[in-house]
Amino acid sequence: MRRRRLVSLGMAAVMLMGAISGCGAKTQTNGGGAQAGSEQSGAAQSGAGQAGAAQGGAAQPGTDQAGSAQPGSQQSVSGGNEEKPKRHVKIYTQLTEANASYWVWDDALKAYQAEMNPNFTWEVETIPDHDQYLNKLKLYIAGGELPDLFQIPNGTLSAELAGDGKMVNVEEELKRMNMYDKFNAGCLDFLKFDDGSLYLYPDGRYCELFWYWKDTFDKYNLEVPATWDDFLNCCKVLKENGETPISLAGSQSWLNLRFISFIPWVSGGGEFINRFKKGEIKYEEDQSAVDGVNLMYELASNKYFIKGFENLAFADCVNAFASKQAAIVYTGFNNVTDSMKEAYANGEIGYFQVPYPNSYTGNTVSIPVHTGKAWGISQGAYDPELQRFFEYFVNHHTEYAYAHQLFSPLDEEMTGDLPVVMQDIYKDLVGVEQGWISWDDKFDPATIVTSGELAIELSQALIKLWECMGLRTGGGLLLRSRSRLFPPCLFTFS
Repeated sequence: MRRRRLVSLGMAAVMLMGAISGCGAKTQTNGGGAQAGSEQSGAAQSGAGQAGAAQGGAAQPGTDQAGSAQPGSQQSVSGGNEEKPKRHVKIYTQLTEANASYWVWDDALKAYQAEMNPNFTWEVETIPDHDQYLNKLKLYIAGGELPDLFQIPNGTLSAELAGDGKMVNVEEELKRMNMYDKFNAGCLDFLKFDDGSLYLYPDGRYCELFWYWKDTFDKYNLEVPATWDDFLNCCKVLKENGETPISLAGSQSWLNLRFISFIPWVSGGGEFINRFKKGEIKYEEDQSAVDGVNLMYELASNKYFIKGFENLAFADCVNAFASKQAAIVYTGFNNVTDSMKEAYANGEIGYFQVPYPNSYTGNTVSIPVHTGKAWGISQGAYDPELQRFFEYFVNHHTEYAYAHQLFSPLDEEMTGDLPVVMQDIYKDLVGVEQGWISWDDKFDPATIVTSGELAIELSQALIKLWECMGLRTGGGLLLRSRSRLFPPCLFTFS
């Protein structure tokens, strides 16, 4: 069945590949003496070919007359490096130069080339837009042209690829390197499939927190909320005193889904959402899921969000908090502005983890930790040289991550002169064992879209609670929104 599904995509590949390639795409090549980071449109020119042009235009061994590399070639170039295999790696990513993680990989690639194999070259194809990126990845898969290294979320597509033997078993590789136990348990938990297998590698360790202005809290004698009742009380007091409680990017469906899924996640990790997507439980049968919807509706109906949040982009939402237009914001550390880091160092801003459900009695560290869009490695391309590079990257990941002020997914000592806020957060992150569960990764594409739309409507209090969950009212059923969010195949009525 899996193979038939993948092969069926091939019909679309012929028609759509031309339209998608070049649509927001950027390809960069490097290596063999080429100038770093040159940008091209259309087909990539290899690093070895660029090197030839830089040295007078002569084609190098292992290239065609135009200087384009033959991917996967194990030939050696002439000179003093005959013993080093020639290897050209294709990398497909959503990362751009604006992402710190882009430079983590860039540092590692250049260092490996300089220290380990001067004949190691690469090209990076970037498509920042999420939907366009996934569409082209599916076409690569259907055409049997899976890139050597590629980003892919932990969801249906990656599970199918792994099941078809098209991805490297990352757990086996990390254990072979004696590195598996050095990785943060929460990061690995986030990436594991439902059966516990690990075929994905973390892009980094990303954490999300609530940030607040301390003087605003102090002004109204508010304490950092430990439970959602505490949180709602803080919002109530702030609103009654003319303050804006929360800066929210209402246009971002994933962020709205976060608020709905906080309580189920803290209560049971991925238990609810995994059972729900398999049709083993109805939404209204899980109290934590119902409480999550109640939470968002209460925040929305009491107008605790910043004015105009419905059209606010995520960066604007964070900037609004940074300029003190709201008392609280929820964001990942990688989105924290320099002014916020400075304010934290000066004791003006603090952070707190996701509040506990009111009846919760556990002691879980409730900081959502995820790994960004994970990395897959093509099994068919995993020759000894790519394996050596991957091992090099794993062993140097911590060094390069902290060089760009990113948390490493490994529980290794922090390096470099890092902001105080990073040092403080890290102390909390070490205790995280339960990875975040992104609902937008777990649903099928159609449900992701409709659930996101519904979450946005709920954040604006445009729909009622029973419309969100399909609860029985009187003698009938209100299906308007529930049937959109949860297709009949996932949700049945009794």
